[in-house]
Amino acid sequence: KVLVDGASGGVGHLACQLAAAAGAQVWGHVRREEYRAAVAEWCGERVVLGRELTAAKPHGPFWLILDSLGGSALGAALGMLQPGGTCVTFGVSDAAHTDFESRDFFGTGGARLYGLTLFHELMSVERAGIGLALLADLIAAKKLRPQIAVEAPWKEIGEVARRLIDREFTGKAVLHIV
Repeated sequence: KVLVDGASGGVGHLACQLAAAAGAQVWGHVRREEYRAAVAEWCGERVVLGRELTAAKPHGPFWLILDSLGGSALGAALGMLQPGGTCVTFGVSDAAHTDFESRDFFGTGGARLYGLTLFHELMSVERAGIGLALLADLIAAKKLRPQIAVEAPWKEIGEVARRLIDREFTGKAVLHIV
């Protein structure tokens, strides 16, 4: 069982698809009803709707939780792991500060929190080309479908960045250089 918070976001939608392609039962968490349908497609109808990640607790415990929100979502995630489970945190789009119940986390037994920074992974885990080749193969096999929400000329980078930060769209932005 895998739980992805921020499942409708630029990274979350890919995380859902990658976990499903690996054979996991995936639950995607969204805060807004309008994102439910897209996330349901990637998660096989397992969508958790709620302002807080605690809405996913009845579906747990989870072997893996992927957290891009930080804040209260990360705190909740640490209490929803199964024994030996891992929470990977890689963003703070909600909040940089996290409070959590220590007893819920260590009482699980063997639970881990992993901080993922892309640049560290590329320098110490494997060369980028290996992962990019895997992603390209998954896209070719239609097991990974990046959601391109915006395409714009490079000269509009400021406006596109503002819209992304303001969460005016979900998915990825493609900027054309030519």
